[in-house]
Amino acid sequence: MIRLVNARKNFGRQTLYDGIDASIVRGERIGLLGKNGAGKTTLFKILVGQDHLDAGEMIRDRKSSVGYLPQEIHPLKVGTVFENMLAHLGPWTEADVRLKQVMAGLEAGDPNALDDYDDAMEAFHTAGGYEMESRAKEILMGLGFSVPQLDMPVATLSGGWAMRLALGGLLAFEHDLLLLDEPTNHLDLLSVKWFEDFLRGYPGAILITCHDRDFLDRVITKTFELELGQLYNYPGNYSAFLPQKEHRLTVHQASFDGQQKKLKQMQDFVDRNRANAATASRAQSRMKAIEKMDRIEAPQTDNSTMRIKLPEPPRSGQMVAKLESVGFAYGSKIVYSNLDLEIERGDRVVLVGPNGAGKTTLMKLLAGVNSPTRGEVVLGANVFSTYFAQHRVEALNLKSTVIASLRENHPGASEGALRHMLGAFLFGGEAVDKPISALSGGEKTRLCLAKILTVAHNFIMMDEPTNHLDIASRDVLEEALQSYAGTLCFISHDEHFIRAVATKVIEVENGKVTVYPADYESYLYMKLKAKDDSSPFAVLTRGLPKREAKSDKRGMSVA
Repeated sequence: MIRLVNARKNFGRQTLYDGIDASIVRGERIGLLGKNGAGKTTLFKILVGQDHLDAGEMIRDRKSSVGYLPQEIHPLKVGTVFENMLAHLGPWTEADVRLKQVMAGLEAGDPNALDDYDDAMEAFHTAGGYEMESRAKEILMGLGFSVPQLDMPVATLSGGWAMRLALGGLLAFEHDLLLLDEPTNHLDLLSVKWFEDFLRGYPGAILITCHDRDFLDRVITKTFELELGQLYNYPGNYSAFLPQKEHRLTVHQASFDGQQKKLKQMQDFVDRNRANAATASRAQSRMKAIEKMDRIEAPQTDNSTMRIKLPEPPRSGQMVAKLESVGFAYGSKIVYSNLDLEIERGDRVVLVGPNGAGKTTLMKLLAGVNSPTRGEVVLGANVFSTYFAQHRVEALNLKSTVIASLRENHPGASEGALRHMLGAFLFGGEAVDKPISALSGGEKTRLCLAKILTVAHNFIMMDEPTNHLDIASRDVLEEALQSYAGTLCFISHDEHFIRAVATKVIEVENGKVTVYPADYESYLYMKLKAKDDSSPFAVLTRGLPKREAKSDKRGMSVA
């Protein structure tokens, strides 16, 4: 459907792509990998026609429909959620509008409307017909929308919910090719599971960038990797990609080393014999052979990663945070009533639960962003807390620079100290003076992490900290949090990250929390053992082998 031939793209003085070739054919599910700044989003924009190549060619089947979900969308202002869903279904929307116009013409006695009716009805049925509305509702429900939310004004949606709505519109109309730029960033665990199932059964082709390796393993069947201006093609999912890349680099290195050895031997022969009249002609011949040889470039790979070393936090009391008889409501909507909960020193807690259950609300109560309508939230002795909000990136001052933004958290630090801290988060040289408005999503997230992780807090709360981070950066963050001496409470939809970091699970549902004093894997087996298929969490255990949980500790219900 789409083919790139010798494609080249520059971004200012940087070369993003240097003569890459790639093709996407029907039915493929391709994962697009690459570090932040490698050019993944730019490639999407080129494929959809929003940007252009500086050299090379893009060949596209004009009969194929392409749906594109960008990382950011413009806010919606008019109509309800469901009305906006129906208004963005491409050919179906056009056919529906046309059919309604024809029907209105028939009612008004327009003599031409009868002639147009058959064509309008055929186009409507071809685009999905009357089944499309029920399909659209089913998809929105799968993405976490409730029935009452379908009639909500779209202007009241947060950026994350608006992104889900845009994704729903793409999924409802079966495009021949879906281009999805980090679509899981705005989904919770349950919606990610539904999304995985949907994509596995999707009939069209998919090109998706995502940094959740478990998701990639379960969805994709082919891998593209953008690295240092080149695009590499590997069959299989993420786990299959890793050994193939290592093998490619090993073979490349062996070929390079072999040629270098041969070149040295030839050059040594030339150096020894070119001054000797008897062997000068042979030396000259060998010199010409050296000049004509196609040189193998040394293998290159981008090994740059963040270097996070959390400052040693002061020791807190055993009780870090406590909620006593807490109630909270948004207007008439009661989220919690009479909630008791305690977090202790050294806990690394993950909050899990269906969308809208109150996970972010609970974290905001712990962070002091929200005040309870009844009861109290108490922090323990010597607790110094910080909160990484889900939409913290959106709160950055876009007119500020990277180094000026970090200075807000370290007002007394020298420029050298600030540059050293930023270097650990991959902002080096001129990058520290870049305006925040010019940063990619991953760069903004790294800056937000630098602003909180370079300060000695002993209670860190993080809502979706891995959004927009590439896999290498997620690995570094995992390692830093695993060795963190303080207390951690976080929300994430990345199961690999949860497994690596969490030592305790708090399940949030229907205004109640259930504490599981075990890691995430044990939590899943407890849920499997309970065999509660009516719970929305049952989907999380799908495909797990039916064996005993790792821990015999039982969950404790907390009202």
